[in-house]
Amino acid sequence: MNLTQTIVWVFFYLNHANRT
Repeated sequence: MNLTQTIVWVFFYLNHANRT
């Protein structure tokens, strides 16, 4: 897993969690 991929994954995860 690349560093950029991890950052994007975390950003997407936080964005989804913030929606709830």
